[in-house]
Amino acid sequence: MKGMLESGGFVSLKCEEKHFRVKMICRILLLISLTSGVSGTFVVKVTQSSYQAEENHNITLEWTFTTKPDSSSTSLNIYCEMFTDHNDPVLYHVHEGVEVPESQDEHFAGRVQSDKDGLREGRIRLHVSRLRTEDSGLYVCDVKTNDGVSSDRCRLNVTAERNQQDESVRKISINTFEFFIAAYYDCQYAAMSCNPLKLDSIMVAGVRVQSVDSIKIIRCIKTQ
Repeated sequence: MKGMLESGGFVSLKCEEKHFRVKMICRILLLISLTSGVSGTFVVKVTQSSYQAEENHNITLEWTFTTKPDSSSTSLNIYCEMFTDHNDPVLYHVHEGVEVPESQDEHFAGRVQSDKDGLREGRIRLHVSRLRTEDSGLYVCDVKTNDGVSSDRCRLNVTAERNQQDESVRKISINTFEFFIAAYYDCQYAAMSCNPLKLDSIMVAGVRVQSVDSIKIIRCIKTQ
């Protein structure tokens, strides 16, 4: 009798498990059908799939979404974030037509400005200033209104700022200058008379280069 009860309980448990799985499958299929039903009428798109910028410069990321003349601003919900290997900092958040600055991650604090007028026209324009190399990543904006739900993404790559002064010095060709550098060099060679000049700094191609104290710049003047 005990064995029969145990067997019956096992059968009952299996039936409940099967019913739960069927119910979950039905809910998933329903969600898919609803999503496909609104995808044709409500769409979010990026105006540019990838952006390239330099560190400390500014950039504007832009998305567009479907709007209707009778759409209420209170039905607008926007959630934009950056996806990285470490975390997903929030860039911009709008809840029922109202911006939520508290949701913005400290990584973007004070560096993101939105175009509020553009929202009424179906445009999300986010001006990001003082770019950092850490801003590189994938940016996704999810938009939800009474007309549906949709999202799109773009990629931003921020490169390090080039040091213009180092770049200029690197391009200098020492062969174009008629002088020699030596350390405490006593110049007595053939019919050459050399005048040692101790300089604190010299101007090379418009860039001031500091000379080392232990180095003398020797200018040789040929004498007959």
